[in-house]
Amino acid sequence: MLSHFHRHELRFASILVFANQSELPRTDLARLSDVGGEMVSSPASQEDLRRKLLQHV
Repeated sequence: MLSHFHRHELRFASILVFANQSELPRTDLARLSDVGGEMVSSPASQEDLRRKLLQHV
C-alpha cells in the first residue's frame, strides 16, 4: 500500500512497527525503508513508539 501511495503522490504519514525487525530479510527491509516513514524495531521499543507518535500529533 505504501508504494501505491507514493506512485499516486498521495499525502500520508506512516509509522511501521515490526514484530522483530531483525528477522526481516534485508531486501524487504530496504524496500520498506524506501517507502515508509518512521520505523520502530519491535513492540518492546515502547518509548521510541511513543516519541514518534507524539511527533505526529
